[in-house]
Amino acid sequence: MTRRRTRRTKQSPLSLLLGLALVLGLIFVFYELDLLPDESPAAEAPTAAAPIPGGIRTAQPGVSGEGELWAVYFTDPLNKKVWYVSPQGKKRVVDEGIERPNGLILWPDQGTLVVADTLGPYLWTFRVEPDGSLSHKQPYYTLRMVPGQMGSGADGMTVDAFGRLYVATHAGLQVFDPTGRMSGVILKPQNKFLSNVAFGGPNLGTLYVTCSDKVYRRPTKVRGVRYHKAPGEKPR
Repeated sequence: MTRRRTRRTKQSPLSLLLGLALVLGLIFVFYELDLLPDESPAAEAPTAAAPIPGGIRTAQPGVSGEGELWAVYFTDPLNKKVWYVSPQGKKRVVDEGIERPNGLILWPDQGTLVVADTLGPYLWTFRVEPDGSLSHKQPYYTLRMVPGQMGSGADGMTVDAFGRLYVATHAGLQVFDPTGRMSGVILKPQNKFLSNVAFGGPNLGTLYVTCSDKVYRRPTKVRGVRYHKAPGEKPR
């Protein structure tokens, strides 16, 4: 593979982060994904917790479509809880006990919720029931830990069109196949905290990660998934 010149864009942090929300580096050790070796700082990107009505603060909300209405899942790391807000605005706890629940993501068909444990070695999966409740909790993905680090550092996640899951951790961007087996780890673009990941661009062919004070991008040969509007509808 050839090394391509690093590019730095002039996009503002706000416009880039909004773009990532709507369509929802790096030398690497990876044997399954065919990614192009082009790491590019895309923007400076501060992060902050988002307030949820009721005084709870969360860093990683997830949205579920219910016909023309929308529901929200979010984590409450300090109290070890996962919350659900119905389309009518009523919130309730749907899981307790994960040591430090942080990032979460709904599978494209909205039938499975994955929750990252920042202090633990697992990503936890749940079946999403019609009323928004969660069942069949299990530690489905086993994370690679870094000696000397507190916990896995598991945080933001995304999935690609082949059903592989990507999660930002202390070890780097860990990638798992649809059966839950690790495919490999993409090293961090800089030796700082890797917090989030998303596919973006017109064809979802660019992988973005937030790493401390910067946002990096990398063109990929795999594609992300556009989330659909109603449960049961085929993802695009």
